[in-house]
Amino acid sequence: RGKISANGVNLSAATLDNRSAEISSLSTLTATIGQFDNSAKGRLLANGTMLLTADNLNNQNGVVSGQQGVQLTLGQLTNSGGSVYAKNTLGLTLTGAVNNNQGVLRSDGTLDLKAASLANTGGRVTSAGVATLQVDAAVVNQGGQIISDAGLTLSSA
Repeated sequence: RGKISANGVNLSAATLDNRSAEISSLSTLTATIGQFDNSAKGRLLANGTMLLTADNLNNQNGVVSGQQGVQLTLGQLTNSGGSVYAKNTLGLTLTGAVNNNQGVLRSDGTLDLKAASLANTGGRVTSAGVATLQVDAAVVNQGGQIISDAGLTLSSA
């Protein structure tokens, strides 16, 4: 099991394999990755703000967690059985699909999700603050939950 840990982390790579490993920052974590595999109990953690840009994030059975704001700018997100958490604002901006089947997208603040499609079968999308979900195509929420404690806006084509 590999581990990268520092006071601040700034990563840039075409491909990053963090399966069954951990990358953590005591403050801000910034990463620009082409193909990012954080599956199989991989852990991406920031005690501060997290800014992640990737073409593809595979977080199947993985954890992405920020103790302040988390902003993910992605092509696609596979979060099946995984967890993406933000203590404050969680922003997810995708040009492609979100697969959150059996996964968790959670914000203790506001949640803002923009994606081409959202698969949330058996998954949970939750926000303590206002949640805004803007999906270009289908939202599949069979057995899933989309919950906001402070107001929910869901728009889909």
